[in-house]
Amino acid sequence: MTSSNDRPEQAAELRRRAEENLRQAAQLPETDIALSPEETRRTLHELRVHQVELEMQNTELRRAQTDLESERQRYFDLYEMAPVGYCTVSEEGLITRANLSAASLLAITRDARAGRPIFSRFILEEDQDIYYQQRKKVLATAETARCELRMVKKDGSGFWAHLEISLGRDAGDNAVYRIVLSDISARKQAEEIVLLRQSEEKYRTLVQHSSDPIFSFNVDLTYRFVNEAFARPFGKTPADFIDQSPHAIFTGDEAEKHLALILQVFQTGQKKDAEVKVVSQLGEVRDYWTLADPIKNAQGQVLFVTCIAKDITERKRTEEEKAKLELLNRQLQKNESLGRMAGAIAHHFNNKLQAVMGCLELVIFEMPQNGRAIDKLNAAMQAADQAAEVSRKMLTYLGQVTGKQEPLDLSELCKIWLPMLQLAMPKNVDLATEFPCPGPTVKANAEQILQIVTNLVTNGWEAYGGQQGTLELIVTTVSSVDIGKAHRFPVNWQAGDNPYACLEVRDSGCGIAAKDLEEVFAPFFSTKFTGRGLGLPVVSGLVQAHNGVVTVESSGGRGSVFRVFLPIPSERVYRLPDRIAKTWERERGGTVLLVDDDKIVLSITGMLLAELGFTVLKAGDGLEAVELFLQHKNDVSFVLSDVSMPRMNGWEALTALRHITPGLPVILTSGYTEEQVMEEAHPERPQAFLAKPYGLEELEIAICRALGPT
Repeated sequence: MTSSNDRPEQAAELRRRAEENLRQAAQLPETDIALSPEETRRTLHELRVHQVELEMQNTELRRAQTDLESERQRYFDLYEMAPVGYCTVSEEGLITRANLSAASLLAITRDARAGRPIFSRFILEEDQDIYYQQRKKVLATAETARCELRMVKKDGSGFWAHLEISLGRDAGDNAVYRIVLSDISARKQAEEIVLLRQSEEKYRTLVQHSSDPIFSFNVDLTYRFVNEAFARPFGKTPADFIDQSPHAIFTGDEAEKHLALILQVFQTGQKKDAEVKVVSQLGEVRDYWTLADPIKNAQGQVLFVTCIAKDITERKRTEEEKAKLELLNRQLQKNESLGRMAGAIAHHFNNKLQAVMGCLELVIFEMPQNGRAIDKLNAAMQAADQAAEVSRKMLTYLGQVTGKQEPLDLSELCKIWLPMLQLAMPKNVDLATEFPCPGPTVKANAEQILQIVTNLVTNGWEAYGGQQGTLELIVTTVSSVDIGKAHRFPVNWQAGDNPYACLEVRDSGCGIAAKDLEEVFAPFFSTKFTGRGLGLPVVSGLVQAHNGVVTVESSGGRGSVFRVFLPIPSERVYRLPDRIAKTWERERGGTVLLVDDDKIVLSITGMLLAELGFTVLKAGDGLEAVELFLQHKNDVSFVLSDVSMPRMNGWEALTALRHITPGLPVILTSGYTEEQVMEEAHPERPQAFLAKPYGLEELEIAICRALGPT
């Protein structure tokens, strides 16, 4: 049985065959040949057969045309009344044809359909890119494209639509887009409901298992909801908090701060945040940042308040550590600046003292020893020595000290010095000691350790201010982790892994105010009386030179405890026997090349060298010294040169002179310490170093060292 879909094709085929038969009949050739009766009958018979076939074909054609019209009407009914929308869109975007469903979905009338509206205007502006991308895809691949987007009707109402876009041609053989349009709003709404439920469930799960405390309050300021993170620190379950007041959970102050925050949100309807402290069941204090957010109804009334808290304890600690580091950095910068200033002052001060003391020493040699003037000169020399001592103490405060370090038993060293300490102490103060035997062994300079002990003990007995008291001097061994971090100097000191020897001086005197604790090791800072203030800075500098640290604990009226921590070497150290110093008598006379940019120092030092029997060649800087040496290199016995000079300094001059005469004896001198001068690497090294100010005796010792046997 032929289907309805095949009937239009059959009708077309019948029409073609009938037309072909008629054409053949019309084109029969004319002939003059007379046909026989038999041929005539046969021809007539064939004509009657063709006529019957034509009639049958015409009948079939009429039947096919009737079926085609029926199918066309049926197709039209299906197209117009289909539950989905069909429309044809030209390349320019005009709707050239639309069925009733499409017109209904887009809310366009039959007149509007005839007016060829633009299809894209019915698509939500945000989704138009989706439509045009699918059109490009169809045009490029000639395949049907599908998409979901939001559309709007002329009345402004919107709906979700599913589009199927394919290529086709209209009656005029023009390319068009065929679009199948379906309303999927109900499906989308159902999907959104499912997603919303899933989201709510997911949110509920996340809130309940969040690591941050989340909770809410009713209008009566009781808990409406709390999650596990909120309840856990108190050793409770979330159910234990429901309908409870914060007063039942927190201390009075904490509860009031919580309630004040929530009450503000209920009253203002605005978000509020605050930092609160929470004490856990174990007594641990934690800091939280809390954000309270009002939940309102359609009329704007606050129904309840939801809060989320963030543990900021570590952040607060980090901020505190940062503040401490900034304070430490400021102290280091202050110390660095003070160190540069102190070093520069000491350098220039020592240069001038060199001239003063040199002049005084020369005048003393020339003056009769029994006159009254000699006493005044000696007093001036003594004052100059004391001034030089102040300069040395300033450099000591900076840790710029010299001295051989060797293994020492700290207890044994304190015992040896104990009688001298007790002799110097006032009668109103007793000294109690505690020295383990044997004591901890440190690698140190004995004189500098004794200087530390003397300054700390002196500071301790002065704290009593004439009152009766007892001073304690204790030696112990401690672990590096037991060294206090508060009020220790230098402030940037870091402990190693080895144990430390501890020298402790404890008094119960006047104590130190909290505001002064950070200043006690600053030069010339004193709460006692004017003129003091270098004892503790010297202690700090000496301890720094030994890679140690000093700490202080004190409060006003309750005494002070100073502790000096010195590293104990990890390897076993043995004390070497002291070498017996050998004296060497130098030969008198010779020529010295003296180099210094300070004309007064150059003149006075030249006189001192002349006093020792030398012929002196003088140069104002290193460049002049090299030129002078080239003229007298066979006569010069040694060179005495300052370090800091213009054009060519002492180190550069030393290198240049040794290039001319290898092994030339050289003595370097400076107002800076030997550590500062010698800390950098240089290709050549001097035989000796003289720290300014120096006297005739120190000068002669340095010359002997430079010229003596190596």
